Amino acid sequence: MNTWNSSALAKSLPFTAGTPMVPQDYPDELIVLPCWPENVAVDFTLCSRYAGRVAVQYRPSSTLRVATQREIRVRTAIRRAVKLQVERLPADGR
Repeated sequence: MNTWNSSALAKSLPFTAGTPMVPQDYPDELIVLPCWPENVAVDFTLCSRYAGRVAVQYRPSSTLRVATQREIRVRTAIRRAVKLQVERLPADGR
């Protein structure tokens, strides 16, 4: 079940909130861009029940940067050669 802030999502992404392209949020892991088109760049920030504030920046064939407020395992379904960078946001979430 996705637990993302739909109002923040609707402002930043060009599709209906709640689609399976949104990160999947679980107590022990965050799956980022599970169904995102691999050739489409994207930047967004939203709130996760388990990871807190999450900022994602994806550049096809280059970098997937995920910054989370709380420590959590992060993985992605992107199959292209991409460097996954996982970082922690400051305690205040900025």
